[in-house]
Amino acid sequence: MNRFAFVTTSAAGALAASAKSVSALASSGLGGDWECTASGEGSCGDSVGRFKLTLTQSGDTITGSYYAGTASLAGALEGNVLRGTWKESDGTGKLRFIFSDDGKSFEGSWSIPGSSSAGGWSGERSG
Repeated sequence: MNRFAFVTTSAAGALAASAKSVSALASSGLGGDWECTASGEGSCGDSVGRFKLTLTQSGDTITGSYYAGTASLAGALEGNVLRGTWKESDGTGKLRFIFSDDGKSFEGSWSIPGSSSAGGWSGERSG
């Protein structure tokens, strides 16, 4: 019985800590400029690139632009995970970013549903 109480207390503490870091990430905001690297392989060939991404956050909604404003993304933030879509002149697809607890970097991926095109997408705050 005491062991169960300990586990329950520990789980409650972990949930509170998780909620606290999520609140801190949401309140600190993810808006601003990011230096990104994307890589991939698929039907469009291999690609690797570095570019600037500008994010805007309103609550749990994140929007952004990159490639000098010719490409965009939009998604919903759940905890430290952003799930959404990207749109470029030659197509659209899905993305998933996992932000660090301090909100200064992310590791993620992009894909084109129904295709073999997919790859990595990472970023660090610039400035």
